[in-house]
Amino acid sequence: MSNKSKNNTQQQQEQFTGNCRYLGLKLLAEKYQQMVERASENTVGYYEFISEIVQAEAAAKQQRRIEYLIKNSRLPQPLKMLLLCIIHFSIAHNQCYYWV
Repeated sequence: MSNKSKNNTQQQQEQFTGNCRYLGLKLLAEKYQQMVERASENTVGYYEFISEIVQAEAAAKQQRRIEYLIKNSRLPQPLKMLLLCIIHFSIAHNQCYYWV
């Protein structure tokens, strides 16, 4: 690969991640290469690929929202830490807990 094409590829990647961040797609900006590699290994279709990306972004955004709400709540600090631990544990084990 020539030096010019490497620079062009790097510039395209930087532009892509910049656009993702501008659109608020933080997870995609950070992990798009892993997502693309996984999709090519599994030979998923375009719809499944896009659907997985959108689902991952939605889950990440929901996670950030919950963390923000807990951190800015008027709860005492030990309770905030406990809630954050429960949420991280439930996400790591693919379980969902919702508080109303």
